[in-house]
Amino acid sequence: FRTTVPGDDGCSEESSPYHNESEFLKIPATSYQWNNFKDYNTYAKKKLSNISENINGERNRIPIILDVYPMTILRPDGHRLPSVDCLHYLLPGPPDWWNHLLFSHLLEMSSTT
Repeated sequence: FRTTVPGDDGCSEESSPYHNESEFLKIPATSYQWNNFKDYNTYAKKKLSNISENINGERNRIPIILDVYPMTILRPDGHRLPSVDCLHYLLPGPPDWWNHLLFSHLLEMSSTT
């Protein structure tokens, strides 16, 4: 599971990354309830962690959660069409780092088995 990332209201004014999450939180997120995405991700992670609990006496596989939210919210400057589209990202850009994170996690999992 990959966490959901919000868009950035007013990304057309942004030309550099944020330094921390508090800079992201200063921007009012009025579109699409983007300000709730962190809570949505927390809820999804909690529900996914419950899947790993014993069901019928058998332990299920633990779902893998790729949490890209923290690193992606720092990149309001990476959107494809800042004047029109503040949700989708340029390539190369944040989605490439999601792939890097996934690949690193897969390598880590293969070395522990």
